[in-house]
Amino acid sequence: MIPIEIEQKFRVDSHTEVAASVVAMGGIIQPVESHRDVYLRHPCRDFGKSGEAFRIRYVNDSVVVTYKGPKEAGPVKTRSEIELPLVDATADGWMDIFLALGFTVANEVRKIRTPHLITVEETTVCVTCDAVEKLGNFVEVEVLLSDRSQISSVQARIAQLSQSLGLRDLEPRSYLRQILELPAPNGS
Repeated sequence: MIPIEIEQKFRVDSHTEVAASVVAMGGIIQPVESHRDVYLRHPCRDFGKSGEAFRIRYVNDSVVVTYKGPKEAGPVKTRSEIELPLVDATADGWMDIFLALGFTVANEVRKIRTPHLITVEETTVCVTCDAVEKLGNFVEVEVLLSDRSQISSVQARIAQLSQSLGLRDLEPRSYLRQILELPAPNGS
């Protein structure tokens, strides 16, 4: 079964209060991660129109390839997500294969991520504090789910937890979309 990603993203001035609140609720801080996400354009499909995404993510000393399906209807962003690890030494070779097949690099997203795991009504929720290069600070509240029958209840838990954490400035756009919408630097 293809996993389902359910998430909400919020813009924040600082991560301090949110991180402290998650810990006070019993959340456990995970190791800090350095991410470099290289997003690829399909040679025959417009992922911007279809709502899909395809990337190679470099996380600290590991690499994964990710496909995200189109967004589904609902109050909380929900979509299928397939993620497979790559052997680090082969990551550049895989990129060469994708480029040879006609994929092109859309852009890169770089961020420092501090994940926190918290259990809400028997559901493990990942609350990540992201410092995104060029964009600023964000908090994502996310669950990866394998049972589609739980989507609406998990969406409600995510919305409730987000509210409990005082997250209000909802950002529906992906980091890639936000970077692509940045004004061009002067002179280009």
